[in-house]
Formats: sequence, structure tokens, C-alpha cells
Amino acid sequence: MPQLLLLMDDEMKNWKRFLSAFLICCSIQMITGCAGNAENNVSEKGVSADATDTPESIEETTIKNLSVEVASEGSTDSDSVENKALIDAGDRLYDRTYLSEEDGRYTYELSDKELVEKYDEIYTKAFIDVKAVSESKVEWMQKHNPDMDLDAYLKTIGYTYVDLDSDGVFEVIFGKTDGKDEHWYGDHCFSEAYTLVDTTVIMICDGGDRFIFWLGSDGYIYKIGSSGAAYSGASRLHYDSSKNIHGVRNYFCDKGLIEDEYVGYIYDPVHIMGSTDGITDSTQVPESLHITKEEMNILTDEWRARYVEIEWLKLSDYMEKYPQKFE
Repeated sequence: MPQLLLLMDDEMKNWKRFLSAFLICCSIQMITGCAGNAENNVSEKGVSADATDTPESIEETTIKNLSVEVASEGSTDSDSVENKALIDAGDRLYDRTYLSEEDGRYTYELSDKELVEKYDEIYTKAFIDVKAVSESKVEWMQKHNPDMDLDAYLKTIGYTYVDLDSDGVFEVIFGKTDGKDEHWYGDHCFSEAYTLVDTTVIMICDGGDRFIFWLGSDGYIYKIGSSGAAYSGASRLHYDSSKNIHGVRNYFCDKGLIEDEYVGYIYDPVHIMGSTDGITDSTQVPESLHITKEEMNILTDEWRARYVEIEWLKLSDYMEKYPQKFE
């Protein structure tokens, strides 16, 4: 059985209480990372140079990097420069039609009842999967806490539909609605997401006990967590449905979620524009991408300021409405 992960050494204390509290709640699981070639993932200037996505020459990549640097000089619009740097994302940000803002507080609420009912019918398999996983979790927890109740646990699970890449097809995401005391991020993060490939429901991501995701007010998806004492941090992502693959349930390998930026520990604090796949040691990261802990905290604070609150629909309400789907 998983043991509680303790990540309280001196290095981690500077991550502030949000990451420390989250990691304390994590259970240790075997990690099956998605391997890649680190040399193809990180360029000296920090912009992704993944040969599989951008089959350009080194000269062409250098020109693009230089253009980003020139655009940055003298600019007071940090968001503009930032978006130019994240060239891989393109227009594949999530649909913010149902995102509202009031006094700097962002909320996502899917108010279209017809759309909800449509996808409630389509995503039956996702709901069955989430219920089954919840039953397994509660069964394990009951060994340590006999008072743990399955029905009560299921009432803490929320869901909603989000068009994660603005292609007209909504994905379904699931999260806990009572997580305010568990970690800094409160009760608006999600850990599982599913999409449709033709008529097949497939899982996009499963954070397991180590990772959580949240929607950003800037249209990106964010992920934070740890894959070990030396590897913990946050990623800015976008979803690309063309990258989806069929396969078995796979923890920590995100299908279709493309990493555009990473800040966190790979032994040392680093800030990488692009994917971290295949990077297993800080020596694989150019010195120019190493940062201080203070710089790391500043950037993660900026990212958490984009946190979107979600008005969840209730899994328990879904089960009550469609009991025949779970027979």
C-alpha cells in the first residue's frame, strides 16, 4: 500500500505552504513517466526546440528565439511578450465562454443545461470509471478509518465540461469539492479529465495522488505536484486533441496535454520554456535556465494568481439522475 510522502526538508520549505501541504497529502506511487530526448526539448535560450514538433534548422530556431528577445526589449506588456514566447500553444487554449470575472476573481460556470445533458449522456464511461476508482480508494481508506463512508466520499466529487482546446468538443473534468483544508489550491482543482476520440471516451490525464490541475484565467491549464523528492514543480500546459493516443490507464502521462513551460525543482530550481520530458537531472538543463528559489516563488505566485474557481456539478446528482448507468 502507498505510504505518505514526506517532503519537508529545508530545500522544500521555500516552496511555501501551498506545495508543502499538498505533498504531505500525497501517497507514494510508482511513476511511469513519458520518456523523451532532453536535448531535443530544451534550447539554450529557453524556448522549446522539440524536433518532433518543430522540424526546423538550428539557425531558424535561433532566429525565432532572437525575435522573442528583441520583442521583449522596451516592452511594458508582459503578457504580450509571454504569449510570443509560448509559440507552441497557438489558438489551442480552452474556451472561456463560460468564464466570468468580478473584482479580479475568475469563475467558470457551465450554465447551458442542454449542453450539460448532451454530454452527460455521451460521457457515461468516464463517470463509471470515476465511481469505480472512488470505491477502491474508500476501500483502502476504510482499513485505516472504519468510519469512512463511500456515499459521503462520492458527494465530494464534482465535474463539469470544458472545451479544453476550443475545437467545439467539450471534455469532462473531475475534482474534489471539499479540498480547502488539504492544500493551498482549495476545492477548484481537477485530477481527471476525459475526451472523445470519434465516439470513444478516453482519459486525458489522471493526476493520481501526486498531481493536480487547474484552469488559468489566461486560457492555459496548470499542473503542480511531485514525482519524487528532487522533482517537484508546476507546468503551464495547453491541450491538443491531435496528440491523443489510445491506451491503458496510465498515471502521470498526460495524453494531449502539451507542456509549454515549467518552473520548479529538477534537483535545482529551473525555469524551462518547453517540455521537460526526458530530463532527469539538472545537468541536462543549460545553466542559463537555472534560477534562484526567490525567482521560482515569484513565478509560481504569478501563476496561482490566475487560478479559476469552478462551479462544480455534483457526481452524486448525476448518479441519482442516471442510476441505470451504474447497474
